[in-house]
Amino acid sequence: MQAVSLLQSQRSIYNPLTILGIPLPLRNEPKDRPLPEPETITNETIYDCIAAPHPSDIREIVSTLLATSDVTSCLTTLNTLKANKGLALADILTALGEQLQKLEVPAQTRVTWLEGLAEVEWRLSGGGSETLQTGGLVGVVRNGCELIGEKGVAMET
Repeated sequence: MQAVSLLQSQRSIYNPLTILGIPLPLRNEPKDRPLPEPETITNETIYDCIAAPHPSDIREIVSTLLATSDVTSCLTTLNTLKANKGLALADILTALGEQLQKLEVPAQTRVTWLEGLAEVEWRLSGGGSETLQTGGLVGVVRNGCELIGEKGVAMET
């Protein structure tokens, strides 16, 4: 909801003031300047504006962490998404915890994941290195996957 308010306030800054639908000219501005095209606010716009992880990004992270046993590959995927999308590890942790809660896994695995994610979040908030804590995040999820063993995890679509 805060994101929508932010976008609406930003839009009002860039749209000209009008009286009865006629735009008011700004000081030292030509009166016949073209009006800017209105922009559509979408879910994608909101996620980009507030730099929150988009659900598709979280799905990619979850599927990579659950399906890939190679820790280096998991770290590469996570670091690439963080860099390309400007995502913070704290935001990823929150969204990842919510997604992992939805999976049908044994209690021991769920406890391992939540306890480990809480530890990573605590260390991160205390000033821990984001690079090291990203590795910790991968390790926590992969440890939980190893507890499950051959059965694997059923992903929701």
